[in-house]
Amino acid sequence: MARRVYVETAQPGLTATDRRVAVVSAGDLLAAPTLSSDGVAILGVETIHVLTRVTGGTFNIRLWWYSTISGQWHAGEAPLFGVVEDTLLTVESLGLERVAIEVSSSSGGPGEFTAWIGRVVPA
Repeated sequence: MARRVYVETAQPGLTATDRRVAVVSAGDLLAAPTLSSDGVAILGVETIHVLTRVTGGTFNIRLWWYSTISGQWHAGEAPLFGVVEDTLLTVESLGLERVAIEVSSSSGGPGEFTAWIGRVVPA
């Protein structure tokens, strides 16, 4: 039997613009997180959705995870990958507290990378 879920925003806001977690223009970077307050809270949910919008260019991104157990940020297990179009990534996040996005490089501009994060929660 299928499980009923809904997706709630990880970044509060009234509009989609308010709820963005990353906005990067081609040629710019977004550094890896360093502070425990960086990124957004995912509250230990099992799964998140990373929704992206790209208006030109290729953006190489990596997800970072924060754990209060280690008190550190940890690079996601997947290597950097290029995002070239609007994408929905479904990512397992079992038990982790926060997630952040690093944009390590971009090419082929002009363009812009925008991302939102949704927590998948039981209905």
